[in-house]
This record gives sequence, C-alpha cells and structure tokens, in this order.
Amino acid sequence: LDDDPRRIRSDVSSTHNVDVSGASSTVVVDLDNFSFKSITAYRSLSRRNVNDIDGSEWEILHPDADADQHQLTQEFQLYGTAHDARAEWLAGAYFFDEKGKDNTSVVGIPALNPFSPSVILPEGKNSSYAAFGHLVYEVNNRLDLTAGLRYTYEDRQLSEQQFNAAGCSLEFINMPPCRTTVSESFSDWSYTAVLDFKWSDQLMTYLSFSRGFKSGGFNARATKEVEFKPFDPETVRSLELGLKSEWWNQRFRLNLAAYYNDYQNIQRSQLIALSPTEIATRVSNAASATVTGGELQFSALPTSDIFFNATVGLTIADYDEFFDGDGQGNITDKSGLEFPMTARWNFSTTLRYTLPYFHGIDIQADYSWKDKSYNDVNNSELIAQDSFGLLNLRVSTVIPDRNLELAFFVTNATDELYVTGGLDFSNQFGYAGTFLGPPRTFHGQITWRFGER
Repeated sequence: LDDDPRRIRSDVSSTHNVDVSGASSTVVVDLDNFSFKSITAYRSLSRRNVNDIDGSEWEILHPDADADQHQLTQEFQLYGTAHDARAEWLAGAYFFDEKGKDNTSVVGIPALNPFSPSVILPEGKNSSYAAFGHLVYEVNNRLDLTAGLRYTYEDRQLSEQQFNAAGCSLEFINMPPCRTTVSESFSDWSYTAVLDFKWSDQLMTYLSFSRGFKSGGFNARATKEVEFKPFDPETVRSLELGLKSEWWNQRFRLNLAAYYNDYQNIQRSQLIALSPTEIATRVSNAASATVTGGELQFSALPTSDIFFNATVGLTIADYDEFFDGDGQGNITDKSGLEFPMTARWNFSTTLRYTLPYFHGIDIQADYSWKDKSYNDVNNSELIAQDSFGLLNLRVSTVIPDRNLELAFFVTNATDELYVTGGLDFSNQFGYAGTFLGPPRTFHGQITWRFGER
C-alpha cells in the first residue's frame, strides 16, 4: 500500500508457528584396541501456517496448514587405530525412522466456489538403513589417504486423502475415505576418496572425489494418478581441488578451493500434457546439470585485539538439460536456466575488535553480499532478487566470575529490503507475490555457561 512494500492488503492474520522439541544421548565406551560409540536422538515438530496468498483484502485464496512430524535416529560406531597408529578407521551402522502428517485446508473464492474448502491430508512413513566405513591412512609424513564408503537402503510410503465440500477430489477415487497409498524403496552407494599432501607445516593441498545422492520419493500435493508415480534419487559426482595454509605463527590463514559437480536425475516439477485439454504436474527426474565454482577464504589476527575474515565464492549452476511443459501441453526447453536461490557471486566479511581499555568488550561487524538470484525454477524476473548486502552489528562482554556473556546485536542494520522467496501466478491469476526478509531487528542475549567442558 502506498509506496511501502511492508504494508500489505490482507483479510486474514498470516501466522507461522513452529514448535520443536528433542533429546539426544551419546555413549562412548573405550576398550583395549578400539572404542564404541552410540548416538541416539529423537525430534518432534509441529507447525501451523496460515497465509493470504491472493494478497488482497478479499477472501480469495487462503491455505491453512497444520503439520506434525517425529523422527528417531540411532547410530553405532566402532573406531580405532592400526598399523602403528598410521591408520585411523571407523565402521558403523545407522537407522532412521520418521512419521509425519499434514492437514491443509484451502479456502478458494468461497462466495463463488461451492466446492470450497479443499482439504489435503497426506501422511508419510520413511525408514532409512545404512552401513558405512571410513579410513584415514598416513602413507608417509607428507601424504595422507582418506577413503569412505556407505550403502543406504530406504523405504518410503505416502498415504494421501483429499476431499472438498462435494466429496472426493482425487480424480481416480470417487468413494470415501478418498484415500490412496503408494510406497517405494530406494538404495544407493555413496563414497569419497581424498589425497592430502603437506608441502610444509604451513601449507597443505588436497584432491577429493566423491559421490552422493538425494533420496527419491513422492509428491504429497498430487491429485491425478500419474502425479503419484515415485521419482528416483538424484545423484552428484564431485571433484574438488584445494589449498589450506597458515602463516605468521598462525596469525594469517589463506584457503582456496575449486570444484566441479556433475548432477544427474535432478528432481524437478514438470507439466505433462495428458490430453489436449488436461495438464498434470509431476515431480520427476527431469534435469541434469554441471555446477562449477570456487571459494577464497582469508583471515588474519594482526594483533591480539583485532580479527578479520573475508570469503569470496563463485557458483556457476546452470541446467545442461531440462525439458518442461506449459499450460497448453507444449514442450519448453529450460536448459541453460540458473538454479533457483543460487547467486553466482557471494562475499562476506567479519571485523571484530576487543577494546583494550575495557576488559572483555568485543565489537563486531559482519557484512555479506549476494549477486542476483532467482526464486523459482523458471527464473521469473517478477520474484527475482537483485544483488544486495546485509550488515549486522554486535557488542558483547564476558563476566568471568559469573560465567556470563551479555550481548546486544542488530541484524540488517541498514534496513535493507530483500526477497527470500516468491510465487509467480502471473500466467494463472495475473499477479506475483514475494516473501520479504526481516527488517532491521534488535536482539539481546544472555549466555550462562555451567559445568565442566
């Protein structure tokens, strides 16, 4: 409204509430020639999200979503040394179990739509099992070899229920309870190999090659039968060359890294023509890409009172091949588009100064800058974010005899206006909406440290 993008039209109070709780336990047993470790963790999450998607003072499009999720993880490790301590080894097993459900009710133009509201009730069950091994071997006093291997097996299940005021809204199920269930299993290997070479006590270079994967799954917002088909894991092979160095009695640090990533079977949403008049949206392994880049990191401690750090990064992330459909069922070539939310250039710096005449008072300034980035897979200019920078300021002091640290800090000190995400509905409804980052915000923090470390 007016010329202030933080003043909006809305007929509902948009809210986003998240409650997270959890507990973890780590048990270590030292035996004669090796050690045993058990790591157990539990987490529970509940979320309530209410949005006014239409961006107006009229009741047009209002999703109201409740979600609950909980998970249990268990990891066992055996680790030790061998070959006169020149080899460090680790072997382990991992288990993950997750259950979650979502309850989303969407009000859509209730004055004109007799089917409103629409309700979507997906429930998911996922389990993951893995076995892994890791070895670091000192070939000589300059050369180290690191190797790791992991096998993962996963079971995934989605149970979906959808209905509206008129009955079932899943197009292929017409009878209550309007629910369908799909399941699939996936398995894959991950590995890494690294060579470290120490040229001196101050300089080390490394070369690494690794492979990883992102699990397959299902689209929990599907409505047509074809949209419930599972998508496979996406994989990446990564090659990295780097340098790490410390100089001037460890007061000066310079690190360099360059990488090459080969992505296959990238999971992206696609429009698929089912007939001349019907379109489906399906998550599938639609793309491949090559991502290259590098990073330079420099830090210095010129005096005991001054610390400086700076990092510059370059990421070139474009699709090699990506074919999608449009609302008319035509195939569009999106090859060459940039990855969403991936800035090409980024820069950050930190300067911290300890006041010499006031014991324990630190003043710190952090500045970060990002190049232009897009917030959707189509690289829409309507919701893109131009290059911008953020400045954060912090003052802290330590009270040693009380084990207390007091801090006051300001985030986004210059009150920069920037976009963190968005939805482009221009082809469907004639408008686009963006989500803004927080304005200038003031914080106070008290930290009390107790017990022995």
